[in-house]
Amino acid sequence: MTAMTHRILTVAATLAGLATAVLPAQAQFMTREACALTPEGLTAVRTLPATCGSATFAIDAALRRFGSLRLATGEAVYVRTITLSYGASTGGQHQQTQLALHRLLAAGEFTDAFATTHRGLVLLAVTVDVNPAGYGAAQVALALADADGRLADAAMQAVPKTEAAPIATAALASTAWMMIGSTVAHLPELRDRVVVGRDKGRFDSLVISSRGGDLPVQSVLVSPVNGTPFAVDLRTVVAPGTLSRVIPLDPPDFVHEVTVTYGTPSSLARQPTLEVRGHYSDNWLGKVGENRHYAGGWVMLGTADIVVSPHSSAPRSNFRVDGHEGPFKKLRFVARRGSVSLGDVTIDVGDGRTETVPVNAVLLPDAQSVPFALAAGSLPIASIVLSPKLTAKSRLDATVEVWAQY
Repeated sequence: MTAMTHRILTVAATLAGLATAVLPAQAQFMTREACALTPEGLTAVRTLPATCGSATFAIDAALRRFGSLRLATGEAVYVRTITLSYGASTGGQHQQTQLALHRLLAAGEFTDAFATTHRGLVLLAVTVDVNPAGYGAAQVALALADADGRLADAAMQAVPKTEAAPIATAALASTAWMMIGSTVAHLPELRDRVVVGRDKGRFDSLVISSRGGDLPVQSVLVSPVNGTPFAVDLRTVVAPGTLSRVIPLDPPDFVHEVTVTYGTPSSLARQPTLEVRGHYSDNWLGKVGENRHYAGGWVMLGTADIVVSPHSSAPRSNFRVDGHEGPFKKLRFVARRGSVSLGDVTIDVGDGRTETVPVNAVLLPDAQSVPFALAAGSLPIASIVLSPKLTAKSRLDATVEVWAQY
């Protein structure tokens, strides 16, 4: 943090030991998932990581005794709105007042004062929406103060220092990281849950990737099939074509589901696709691997992203997926996030031979196709080329999983 960040309101330090209880009526204002953090012992302070754009303060009797409050910031930040939630302390009647600020607050600057009572109702919560600083920036500290806005250094110095949010830079290698789950990212809801399932295999590590736009990832909750769920604090922005840092699974396990919590996106953010990718454990693949016991010999060779835009002048028709040594005797396909009409599939054996499988089927989302037996019997697979029948009349962003059976 800068030297200016180490300034704080005297009232924030004074109230650190007082503002400890949240009244029952406040619960209705605290339902939105918050990406802001509350430093230990500093209940009148919120710190916003680089990708976080919303913070909510619970207001109790100790804070309301000041009659009016102001908001201060330890770093320059653009504040869009401040929402004041008033209600009866025992529940019942409530109302919200939104202050449209829309201006840049300099470090150490205060907003105008707002009252802690309004038409017989008391202030229960204050929600601040800001433009996230963006990756590569340090966290922003916000604090509530009394109307006089007295300042002191002690409390801000107690705010834990954090490094700037890292940018994911590892290059995406599809052959090493199998995409085992995906969804269109619901950034305004601040989280997504991706169901994986034990049929995808046993993995020793996971990563998060993105397509179509930057993905501001705060944390990842992994629920293994056999192990205990655990959370990893990533606080990074995953740009398209890059990977988050590795999330180890120790010991290797099947994955029930993965929940990703987001930072608040900027108002101009494009809607990206969240991708959960896994690295198979050493014993999963191969003709005598664990796949035979747990999945009937079926393994996922890879995925093809079937993307078409109505404004594209050169739509793609061939999508290549790398194979494995095999030998394999059957293929099947699964579409994710959208339906895909799949025509012929061409198998490159790797020694000059090819085989064409006439699939000619519409793949519905999350439904397995029928198995397609290879006419030549068991074959190794160097690669598979898909030729889906796409239309440019509407945008399509789907993924096709290619599976093979030993």
